[in-house]
Amino acid sequence: MANAFFVLDGDDNTLYFGREQDDGPQSFASFAAAERRAKKAADCEPGTRFKIVEVKAIVMCPVLPAKTFRR
Repeated sequence: MANAFFVLDGDDNTLYFGREQDDGPQSFASFAAAERRAKKAADCEPGTRFKIVEVKAIVMCPVLPAKTFRR
């Protein structure tokens, strides 16, 4: 699995691109790129702490179809 870094704002929400038609969470391939984005965001919101997190593992559980029954 390739490295993936995300920047979280003060409420632990992932920073998004914020563009129309392509709005999604920003991910970065290197810590340096994530750090640059975090510093840019911190300049816009003084006093807010930003976190850089790295994805170490992804765990998924399959979702089964809902079971319906009548009484």
